[in-house]
Amino acid sequence: RTDEASLDRAWAVARRFRDTEIPALQDTFGWILHRRGESEEALPYLEGAAQGLPNDPLVQYHLGKAYEALERPEDALAQFRKVVQIAGPEDQREQVIEARDLIAATEN
Repeated sequence: RTDEASLDRAWAVARRFRDTEIPALQDTFGWILHRRGESEEALPYLEGAAQGLPNDPLVQYHLGKAYEALERPEDALAQFRKVVQIAGPEDQREQVIEARDLIAATEN
C-alpha cells in the first residue's frame, strides 16, 4: 500500500526490527525507512538485506531504489541489473518491469 496511514501502521510495527540481523526483517525495516524519505538511514539495513538475500530480486530492487534516491546512479543501475538477472525474463512483477525499464532508459 502507498497511503500514509498504511505506512504509519507499518512503521509502528517495523520499529522493533531496528536491531535485527535477519535479512528479511532488515529489508522490511529499511524499505519502510526509505518510503518515509529516510533513505540515508535505510541504506545499511537494505545493504545488509541484499547481502543476506542475494537471490531475492525484490530485496535487490529495494536497495537500488535507495541508491537512486540518494543520487547514486551507478550503484542503482548495478542493483537493477541484479534484479533483472535474478528474476529472469519471464518475471512480470511490477518492480522487475520497472528495473528493466530503468536499465533500458540508461542504455538509450
